[in-house]
Amino acid sequence: MAGKSTAVAKRSAATTGTEKRAHIRKKPFYPSWLAKFIMALTGWVFALFLLVHMIGNLKMFKDPYIISQFDLSKGYSVDQVGMQAHAMNDYAHWLRTLLAGLLGYEGVLWIFRIVLLVCIVLHFTSGILLWWRGRQAHGRGPRKVSTARGLSAKFMLGTGLIVAAFIVFHILDLTVGATGAGFEHGDAYNNMIASFDRPAVAVFYAITVILLFIHIEHGVATTANDFGATGQRLRAVLAVIGGIIAGLVCLGNLAIVICVSTGVISPIDLAVPNQGFDGMAQAALGYLGAL
Repeated sequence: MAGKSTAVAKRSAATTGTEKRAHIRKKPFYPSWLAKFIMALTGWVFALFLLVHMIGNLKMFKDPYIISQFDLSKGYSVDQVGMQAHAMNDYAHWLRTLLAGLLGYEGVLWIFRIVLLVCIVLHFTSGILLWWRGRQAHGRGPRKVSTARGLSAKFMLGTGLIVAAFIVFHILDLTVGATGAGFEHGDAYNNMIASFDRPAVAVFYAITVILLFIHIEHGVATTANDFGATGQRLRAVLAVIGGIIAGLVCLGNLAIVICVSTGVISPIDLAVPNQGFDGMAQAALGYLGAL
């Protein structure tokens, strides 16, 4: 009787083990460690891009200048000499004509756009995937949050979605000119003022910049885990770097919005660089004509 019971128990254990092995989750095509690594990498790309983008936008605070023969290389023509121009428009024109002889007009700019678009898609899909897997693992119930870092982590998906919506609006507003504000291609200075002169847009922009501060600060700080760093010193350094980048991006962009909304930065009648214009060749002709 005892032998029979032992045999039944063995068969039962074997069957249970087979059933358990049948329920083991298959190796995912897109593992979570890779999704976290890609999110960290693309997050750094975004953070550095936003920092450089903000620094370029600070040219809004510069005063206009009068175009001279020495400014023809910036894309102005001889008949624009004596008119007012602005460094913000010069910067925008420089981006469009960077390496134009090799890659064509806006060639470098389109490379930047494509790289950023790929990063956005990878960052967004990886974030959604990790959020969904985390929800499956922890359940749908509310999770207790006891620290500011935990609160930032809890709202990373929400802040990311709002920032993504703002990116779409920002492109339609200041690149395409399809949101109803006064828009002139090449006049980046006055286009930005026309956009932020609308109170709803200014408020939306300011709120998004604050949410972006939370997203960048937390995201950069947590990339230590995603890159496999284990040292406390490196984690602390990345946390400081994340705070600095997020703070600079937030303060710089908020300063522009506030100054435009309060009239400190106001519209100016400006000459616009000729789009697709070979300024260097025109400058050479201008110098020869002055001799």
